[in-house]
Amino acid sequence: MLYKRKRLQLPIAPELYLDRMIKQHAINEVPLSRHIAQLSVRLPDIHNDPFDRILIAMCQANGWILLSKDSVIAKYPDIRVVW
Repeated sequence: MLYKRKRLQLPIAPELYLDRMIKQHAINEVPLSRHIAQLSVRLPDIHNDPFDRILIAMCQANGWILLSKDSVIAKYPDIRVVW
């Protein structure tokens, strides 16, 4: 969306760029499960962005640290945020 709105500039099309970065940095993709989607809906109404809620639920469920500059995310229980 940022690319389409010209708020993000990339040297090549986003799909190609993403594929290249995943390969170059050996990034593992994590699928979105129904369980995580359900957990994200059950979170307290602190954050309204559905994508951020999914990230929060993933991190809580897996004990992961979330890298984000969004200070609202740190208000959730059982989440570690770094930025």
